[in-house]
Amino acid sequence: MDVARVVAAGSIALAGLTGGWLPLRFLLTGDGSIFGTVLALLGVVLGVVLVVVSGLLYRSSIPTRGVVRIGGWHFLGIAVLALILGLVELYVPGALPLFAAADIILVSAFAHVLIGYNDVRQIRAEELADRTQRLDVLSQVLRHNLRTEAQVLLGHADRIQRSDDLAAARAGAERVEASAESLTALNEKVGEVYWAMEFDAADAAPTSVEPALEAVADEYRDRADVTVDCACPTGTRVLAGDRLDRAVGYLVADALVDNDADPEVTLAAEAVNDGVEVSVTSPGGRITDEERELLEGDADITQLNHSRTIDLWVAQWIADAYGGEFHIAEDAPGSRVALRLPRADA
Repeated sequence: MDVARVVAAGSIALAGLTGGWLPLRFLLTGDGSIFGTVLALLGVVLGVVLVVVSGLLYRSSIPTRGVVRIGGWHFLGIAVLALILGLVELYVPGALPLFAAADIILVSAFAHVLIGYNDVRQIRAEELADRTQRLDVLSQVLRHNLRTEAQVLLGHADRIQRSDDLAAARAGAERVEASAESLTALNEKVGEVYWAMEFDAADAAPTSVEPALEAVADEYRDRADVTVDCACPTGTRVLAGDRLDRAVGYLVADALVDNDADPEVTLAAEAVNDGVEVSVTSPGGRITDEERELLEGDADITQLNHSRTIDLWVAQWIADAYGGEFHIAEDAPGSRVALRLPRADA
């Protein structure tokens, strides 16, 4: 049983039952005034509607966090009006009959349920637009890379078949192996994108920053001079998971593309406000204006540079999934890309 969903939907039903009971009691014991009867009927109807809405919300396809969000809006509508009516009662005791006050609160509760539903729908629309963009990226990358690698594999296979020299055949086989490894790496990135598309980092947990950076540094030290500079308190942790290492690794891999013969990369972490900024800096790295525009959403997705920008995209989406931010420095020499993640102990 989803407790959060039950509590959120149940609070709406409880408000409908409690708020609707007061007008109903007036109908059963009231003075028979036509205006009072109309007001009481309105309250009963709103109470019933809220109970029905709570059941529909619970059984709906809206994610639990959306139902909780709607429940939060509903609670806000009740709390604000109840506070105002309480102050009115203190100022002018008996100014409003109890059933009339219940009517007003029920109207506010119902209105805020509608506001909450619209809010959730708008958030969902933004998430779907983001999901569509990510699928477009995947489509562009997969079509380009699979076509390219397929051509490479076919070419090398043909050379191996035609070769009479064992050394040439072995060289072709090595190139085939390299292409297969490239496709395997692409498959892993596709998996990361699909994971990030779920908008829910289920593996998020307090993760130590410095060990994660050291693990990535060890992986790339055979390809570059990689250093780690952790300018934050020892034991600093962020809300992330295993994919934090992969996100930083993608940033390092991107920084090494088209780098000089002796590339240098610095992995740094710095405490900022209630988060930690993890950055990857390389004096020989390069991020083009076109790539910057793509990552910041200012360019057409069809301009994607298939050979390298996918690393930055995946790192950005992993940071988004963990509730973090992605940032490209404007004036840093070479390249500097940072992920700002929430601190676990903030």
